[in-house]
Amino acid sequence: MKILQRCLAGSNLKTCIIVFAVLLFSELGVLADRVILKIQVGNPAPRSQSKEIKVNLPAGIGTNEIISLDGLDLGYDIKNDLYYVYKKIDLEPQQILQPFNVEFKDIWVVPEETLNGLQKHIDGMIEKLKGKEQEKTAQELKSEITKLLANIKILQEQNSIKSGVKTIQHIRAYESNLAEMETARKFIGRMENLVLATGQDPGRLEGDPKGAPTPKRDIEMKPQDYKTVIVRITMKNVSAVERKDPLSRDLPSEIKANDVLDSAGLDVRTDMKPGICCIYSPSVVLAPNETKVFDVKIRDKWNVNFPRFQYLRATASNVLERATAKSKFKSIEDMLKGLITELDVLEKDVAPVELNDKYVAFFRHQASKLDVIEQKINRVETALKPFEPKVGFNAPPPNPKTTWMIIWIILGFLAFLSLVFFFRWYGKTKAEKITDENT
Repeated sequence: MKILQRCLAGSNLKTCIIVFAVLLFSELGVLADRVILKIQVGNPAPRSQSKEIKVNLPAGIGTNEIISLDGLDLGYDIKNDLYYVYKKIDLEPQQILQPFNVEFKDIWVVPEETLNGLQKHIDGMIEKLKGKEQEKTAQELKSEITKLLANIKILQEQNSIKSGVKTIQHIRAYESNLAEMETARKFIGRMENLVLATGQDPGRLEGDPKGAPTPKRDIEMKPQDYKTVIVRITMKNVSAVERKDPLSRDLPSEIKANDVLDSAGLDVRTDMKPGICCIYSPSVVLAPNETKVFDVKIRDKWNVNFPRFQYLRATASNVLERATAKSKFKSIEDMLKGLITELDVLEKDVAPVELNDKYVAFFRHQASKLDVIEQKINRVETALKPFEPKVGFNAPPPNPKTTWMIIWIILGFLAFLSLVFFFRWYGKTKAEKITDENT
């Protein structure tokens, strides 16, 4: 408040509303798991002003993380994949409003139960590898993982929500911990593979080793397989005289010119610089008080997850069947059953009906959740591959000396066959000549 007051007092701005937005920790101890986006608005002009303010929320904040909007409205930026808060503000001259406090959950923290659970997981795997030839390698991996988890706990504690710690420090510490967690999960994945190599159940797979395929988000669809959706454009003439106004409406970046199936009589063009397709008309005639509605039909490029549900459910069921046939990986079987249940629940989520920012956000976030499920399925499938029956021989390739020996043996054999063929041909020809003379 004081900062904004000083800005207004010394400001030469006369035509705009000043908006300050800053991330802060909750000031109440009981709300220590919350972060506040404090938004303050002031009018430096000597006259009243009206303006719509708009402030982006931090990346990663979605509808599930928002606790309070404090009277503001929530929107979604389709282009940048960010939520934002907005509101039309009416301000008197030199007026400073009370701050808007947008509260959301603290997403910049690795849960303590996650860290403890990973430590317990690796301790359990060490027990299963005792006395095995893989134990030494597993102990080395455990040492590295334990150090990483301890570092995460220390850095997180040092930069937790408390007096003297700035919000930006808290966020940067979390970003650093994410990199540590990624390394730890790779090591955990290697430990899990060591346990699997002994034919034992490592428990729920928590690691992320190299080798698992990335999610296949873009499942090929034929043009006729896409659903359709309507973009409704409304123009209204509130005056008492006829008007001719241009119309231009940008379509979302996913839509190209050939995705517009019915332009409702309007033109379709593409702005070559940003590559955005738009609906356009140089002049729309509107009679006094007339309203015109244009329903433009386009391919639905967002509600495209339905083939993935079928693909992932079939893949998970197939992997589950193979895991069950082994009869020794109960934890992996339970994990796969849980993933199939997650797919069922996610598919039943009710989507918005109208094409708007909420519609696009719903299906984008649904695709992200499917990515997570697919990564887990791929991880299990990769882990089970060494136990699949192999076709053919699994022998090491011959060395160069052996290779040349094989080549010379083949050449010698071919030469022998050639000689046999020549002598048989020569003997046959001579016999035929003697027969002709006797005749």
